[in-house]
Amino acid sequence: MGVGSLENVPATRESLESLFYGSLINTFSVLDESEWTQITALRANSGAEDYHALLLTSLSTSPSSIAWSDETMAQMVQEEASYIIEKYWAPGEVLIGILDHSFLGLATA
Repeated sequence: MGVGSLENVPATRESLESLFYGSLINTFSVLDESEWTQITALRANSGAEDYHALLLTSLSTSPSSIAWSDETMAQMVQEEASYIIEKYWAPGEVLIGILDHSFLGLATA
């Protein structure tokens, strides 16, 4: 899969779902509300370079506690998963999301 920290992951539906949703959960666990607001605003405005810089900085530091309730986290994961799937399958769309290829390694670390 191109991620050094993943060595022997079986190529099953369950493994892929676990990696996908687990990566989203890991990513949201290190973002606070301010960071997420900035990230989604940059993504919506196609500011890919600024978006990537902010995301990299945000993923490189951890908050003292998770900023989201379980319910909010579940909703965020559902919404981001829908966004990624929709953009991935839409013709001509460019996927700029928290699991684009440049950040997959950080999300699964």
